[in-house]
Amino acid sequence: MGNSAFSCRNAYFMPVGQTAPALHAFKGTVTIQAASLSTAHYGCAGLVEPLPGFTVAFFTQGEHLVPVVRDILAPQGVILALGRVWSEPGDGCMSRAFLPFLLTELYFYTSRNGLATFLYDDTRVSALRVQVVQENAPSRDKFDAWGQAAMTYTPGPIPNEAALQVQFAAEQQQQVPIRPWSALPVAPEAPGMAGFDGDSAPADLKASGLIVDGVLYLRGCETRWGPYPYCRQMRHGIFSVTKSLGAAMALLRLAQTYGDEVLVLKIKDYVPVTAVHDGWEQVTFADALNMATGIGDNWPHREPNQPMADATGWTNPRLNQWLRALTAKDKLAISFAFGKYPWGPGEVFRYNSTHTFVLAAAMDSFLKRQAGPQTHLWDMVLADVFQPIGISAFRFTDGEPIAAYTNVDAMVLVGEAIRPVPRDCVGGGAPA
Repeated sequence: MGNSAFSCRNAYFMPVGQTAPALHAFKGTVTIQAASLSTAHYGCAGLVEPLPGFTVAFFTQGEHLVPVVRDILAPQGVILALGRVWSEPGDGCMSRAFLPFLLTELYFYTSRNGLATFLYDDTRVSALRVQVVQENAPSRDKFDAWGQAAMTYTPGPIPNEAALQVQFAAEQQQQVPIRPWSALPVAPEAPGMAGFDGDSAPADLKASGLIVDGVLYLRGCETRWGPYPYCRQMRHGIFSVTKSLGAAMALLRLAQTYGDEVLVLKIKDYVPVTAVHDGWEQVTFADALNMATGIGDNWPHREPNQPMADATGWTNPRLNQWLRALTAKDKLAISFAFGKYPWGPGEVFRYNSTHTFVLAAAMDSFLKRQAGPQTHLWDMVLADVFQPIGISAFRFTDGEPIAAYTNVDAMVLVGEAIRPVPRDCVGGGAPA
């Protein structure tokens, strides 16, 4: 794509020239109106990408701009991260704010990192200037986006502000220090350093690093338009690692709390199974986590095994149906529409994202029976596992505890995003 359509380097979202602390505190509610962003998309200039509108409260603490909500702003698919405030002489008597954000998609959960900035004083805000500069997505889904959105500011008190400030201060103290890769106390020729980034394509690699003695040495935090200004706030895709961070962590915590017998509980006793066959009769929580359920549609042969026979939409269109289902009820119905294999559970590994979704629903049901109907599986994992080790803002972007194929605000899970590849420009514009 040509640079003529979009030439705003990320550095323009950093302090420029002589700067000073912000001249104003920022405390109140902001409403950002939905807008259309210009894009260079699939090599085509002049297409449009929607920027959802949303309302959220903020407060400043020192140089930080803190969104009160850092979960997904459902159903818009926006996640806000920690921002920064300062002042520049060229802005007159106003202060300047920077806000990193993430755009997600409804079905495939692509993660798009964006930058936003605006001016403010005690009562007013400017429009919001936005650009989207990097993503966790297949090559065919990469695009730059830029534009402006109207916004309003209602100054006022923030509910539970004192507690939020204490929580934020504790979060800052728990952060892992970040230093540049050049400061890594390891010689470049040391074993393992050559080819450290593996076979990742430079255009796709966002950041890499090593944690040594409690310090993160960051190799890079690149986008197509220069380094991401605040790398700590950049979100990254972890794809099916969420099966470990979500499903496995939840099941292990339940077993630790309620006993190892949780592992052998049967799925059918906690989720209404709608399958027309009896393949789920003996499937346990552990079977579902191991993806050894005996459930699937393709390759009914144990040897040679094809563990990925049901893994993608290319081999099983039912998975595409499951991805597009928007409710837990519909996702469960599609999950139970898979057939059964000639063997039983616990015998053959077949990768299938729907199985950890079924497991998450069953675990959530089990937890509600034990601890009450207001409890939620992911809240339990956050409170009992992640928050005690300093992970305070870590949320799935889907309201259900999918634990299989979804987004989280710190890391984004995507399996295989199946969508058609445009053959030419559509909707206006010409090849750039």
